[in-house]
Amino acid sequence: MIKAGDKVPNIELRTDEGTPIALTDLRGRAFALFMVGEMFTPTVERLLAVLAKDTPRFLTMDCSPIAAIGEPMGRLAAYREQHRVPFVMISDSGLRLHKKLSGENRDVSGAWIVDPTGTVVDVVPVLPPSELVRLALIGVDRTLSGRRPANPSGGRETELKKGKKGR
Repeated sequence: MIKAGDKVPNIELRTDEGTPIALTDLRGRAFALFMVGEMFTPTVERLLAVLAKDTPRFLTMDCSPIAAIGEPMGRLAAYREQHRVPFVMISDSGLRLHKKLSGENRDVSGAWIVDPTGTVVDVVPVLPPSELVRLALIGVDRTLSGRRPANPSGGRETELKKGKKGR
């Protein structure tokens, strides 16, 4: 399992357009990698919709949002065409990247924030889609502004404690 401080694995996959891509090819640019098992579940549909809506926020921070999805390229291409997806989708139909990063295969496995050197600087755990994307944005902001994440869960523990105090 890949955690904060580790380098991203050098696994070559393909985008929904068929372009070969390895995460190590993205050195020089920060990215937020969202791991998605299978498409067409309500949770995944919601995550992709939230990610599409918030893509401009990632891009204004000079960070590329990427969804690695355990589906073949053709299904991803059809989804992109139908929904006009504004972010990169990577086909991981063999789940090689999923197993390397999270060791899991579920609808949504979390998000990995990667700095321009290719180092994972924060890992956001599995959360409801809106919360996952929100905390990923916070992690990106902290990373690119030079501030360290509050904790390995991207600040979730602190926010959960605040929420409990207010109840």
